[in-house]
Amino acid sequence: MNMKKLLLLSAMSLFFFAITQSASAQIIQNGGFETGNFNGWTIDGNSNTPVVNTVRPHSGTYSAAAGLFGPFPSPEPTGDSSFFQLFTVPNGGTLSFWHWDYTTDTITFDWQDAYIINSSGVILQTIFHQCNNTQTYLLTTVSLAAYVGQTVGVKFLVHQDGFGDDTGMYVDDVSVVPEPSVASLGLLGFGALAATAIVRRMRRSAA
Repeated sequence: MNMKKLLLLSAMSLFFFAITQSASAQIIQNGGFETGNFNGWTIDGNSNTPVVNTVRPHSGTYSAAAGLFGPFPSPEPTGDSSFFQLFTVPNGGTLSFWHWDYTTDTITFDWQDAYIINSSGVILQTIFHQCNNTQTYLLTTVSLAAYVGQTVGVKFLVHQDGFGDDTGMYVDDVSVVPEPSVASLGLLGFGALAATAIVRRMRRSAA
C-alpha cells in the first residue's frame, strides 16, 4: 500500500470514528421500542394501558401507542394513557421523536400531550398540548439546554373523556443526543479535509 492510500485510509478512519462516537452517545433506552415492549420506560397512565405493537412503526418493526384508535364508537375510557423515561441531560442535548396523531374529538375533551418532567413527575415544559388528526408521522425536536446536568424525563400522554370518540398517538424513534465534543468535531473536520485533499491529489496524479 503506497503512502497516499495509507493517508487516505487514516483520514477516513478518523472521519468514521468521529461519527461513531456521536452515534454511540445516544442515551434514551429503547427509543425505537424495538424490544417489542416498554423496556427502559415507565407506564404511569392505564386508561387505557399503552402498548408496543407492529401496527404503525415510523421505522423498524415496533412503535408505542397510547390511547385508542377507533372505529367510532368504541369503549373509550376516562383518564390518561401515558408513559415516560427519565435520563440525565448531557451538554447541549437535543430531544427528538416522531408522533402519529389520531382523534375523533376536540381539545376541550380529549388531547395528546408531550412533556419534559422532573424526576418527581412535575411538568417542567409542555412540548405540545393538542388534539390532532393528522394521521401521518411528524418530527418534533426540543432543545434541552435549560436542563443540562439535571435528571429529567420525556412523557407522552393521551387523555380521553369516556364519551366514545377515541383519541390516540403513536410514538417512535425517541432520542436524546448531546452536542459532539470539541475533540469529535476536530476529528470529523480533520478527517473530512484530509480525505478531500488526498483524493484531489490522487486525481491530479492520475490525470
